[in-house]
Amino acid sequence: MILLRIRMKKAFTFVELLVVIAIMGILTVIAVSQFQGAKRKASDVSRKGDLNGVGKALTMYFADYGKFPEASVNGKIVLNGNEIDWGTEFVDNGYVYSKILPKENKNDFPQFCYKTDASRKAYALFARLENDRDLQCDRNDDGKVDGDDMVYLCGGKTYCFAITSPNFDLDNSGTIIIPVISIPVLPTSTPVPPTPTSSKVTPIPCTPVGRYCDFTVKCCDGVSCISNICGGGSSI
Repeated sequence: MILLRIRMKKAFTFVELLVVIAIMGILTVIAVSQFQGAKRKASDVSRKGDLNGVGKALTMYFADYGKFPEASVNGKIVLNGNEIDWGTEFVDNGYVYSKILPKENKNDFPQFCYKTDASRKAYALFARLENDRDLQCDRNDDGKVDGDDMVYLCGGKTYCFAITSPNFDLDNSGTIIIPVISIPVLPTSTPVPPTPTSSKVTPIPCTPVGRYCDFTVKCCDGVSCISNICGGGSSI
């Protein structure tokens, strides 16, 4: 009688399975976290690009009219008394400045916001950013983006990121201001007194014609001689 010996293959123990599951869970969390972080950064890059695109459209409008369009209390562009919704066409008198104005697509974020100064010579555009490590949104310089950084007020909403028209800036509340440019005062030079000139020597007639005056100035025509010693020296 032949006895068959059956070898039992060694399998994972329950503890080993738990360890493997735990490691897979940690790796999954890390991967999802990195993916979400990359997604937030990509969304913020898109937001910044959208605002820059609106800024270019506003600059073209300024070139045509010498001022930027009005801004409503809700932070929208106003043309001919009508608000233009974000996500719609920006057109005036048949000229298309932007085929589609961008809009904020994150439901829990406020819509983009637009404002001008009183003279409509400057504008500001506002948005919120998702990346909590974006230094452009870290208004209090604490290394993270949170509610304390939402200092810009526009259209009744708060924001942390903004762009402005060239040569203008924002104060801590989001009001458009003209930055103060300090002009260095150059030190005034001490005036140099004029060099005193010697008294003018009245020319003395030179006689006879052809004499040298003081051996240096030749009397060619008998009209004048600078030296008051005329008569000495040799003649020609």
